[in-house]
Amino acid sequence: MSISNTYKSTFIATAMTLANLAFCSDLSEEKRISKLSIENDLFTMDTSIYLQVRAEFGDLIFSEDQVVESSEIDLYFRRATIGFYGRALVKNIRYGITLSGDETPQNKVTPSFSEEDGATFNAYLEYAIYDDLSIRFGKGKLPYSRVYLVSSTRQLFSERPYYIFSWDDVLPRYAQTNLSLRGALSPWIDYHVSIAKAWRNGDSLYEDDSRVVNSSPQFTGRLDWSPAGWKEKKQSDAHLGQGQHLTFGVYGVLQNEINYTETFSNRQSEKRFIYGADVSFHKQALSVQFEVNSWEVKSTILEDNRRTLGYVVQSGYYFSNSKLEPAIRYEKFDNDVDGTDSEVKKITLGLNKYYKKHNLKLMFNYEHTSFGRHVELLRPENKLSSDAFRVTAQFIF
Repeated sequence: MSISNTYKSTFIATAMTLANLAFCSDLSEEKRISKLSIENDLFTMDTSIYLQVRAEFGDLIFSEDQVVESSEIDLYFRRATIGFYGRALVKNIRYGITLSGDETPQNKVTPSFSEEDGATFNAYLEYAIYDDLSIRFGKGKLPYSRVYLVSSTRQLFSERPYYIFSWDDVLPRYAQTNLSLRGALSPWIDYHVSIAKAWRNGDSLYEDDSRVVNSSPQFTGRLDWSPAGWKEKKQSDAHLGQGQHLTFGVYGVLQNEINYTETFSNRQSEKRFIYGADVSFHKQALSVQFEVNSWEVKSTILEDNRRTLGYVVQSGYYFSNSKLEPAIRYEKFDNDVDGTDSEVKKITLGLNKYYKKHNLKLMFNYEHTSFGRHVELLRPENKLSSDAFRVTAQFIF
């Protein structure tokens, strides 16, 4: 990667500006961050504002042809959300709504797995039937991959693993309107199942003129098991030296029938699957996560069949005195198991600095990615590798 002195100076100045934002006030860990709350007999509401300012430098893609001639720099709001949560009417009915402006106004034209349609990321009503059984209806995340279920506020790294962005090729959206049931089979086994529409009538299944005519519902399910005394209280990649957990998870997604038409062809049909397993562990300062994931498209047109396979392993260690957390991630993703030269390998080095736990922190990441020649997703057209630096300042209040 060719880095000019001008780009270096600009990037360093931007990173220092983000750091100054974090240092500008009393950042003692004990000082409580207050939130706007409303409470009466029939209604409670808590608010949360979440901002992530991002500076990026390196082999960034800005043009439609995905050609990268020199290093680029970008500065934008990676995440900007406001959420409202609470109880309504009776104590066992909960609600939530989150308005989002993620990746605004990022200049890149690379694909990204959409978390939202418009401004509403999630909106739901949840009824607690028992302490360990609840039913929820509304728009929100579907219960499968752990690396995506973990809130972006509690990640080890600025971005999620590479293979998540490939889900654009198999699902229309991650957060969708769904009916879900969550409960526990025992004190150590939790389950979460949901039903959603996913690909809907009229959706464009591919970039050409293919249109969905009708489709079956999409079913999603996840099962988590933890040994006694090792159950995780709240999903997180970084527990900042507190407690311990060990969780094994398996999950699957199925949309069994998607019928669609294409220009100059008869009606076609597909089945789409996602399945995987993960392990998450932490004990005080050390945290480790591993996940393996695959998705598959089975089509009546043989050449449209496709299967992928990817895995990611990551770890971090929190130093309580300095409130620093170095982290490392390695991931490998085969974009087409039956194809050739379709692998992606990526290593990410990170350093997190916490001022008020996850409410105020800085994240520094360096990413190196190598691509097979037949990979198109996020690959510079004229390169087989890319390097990028990311500096993120996170504020939650």
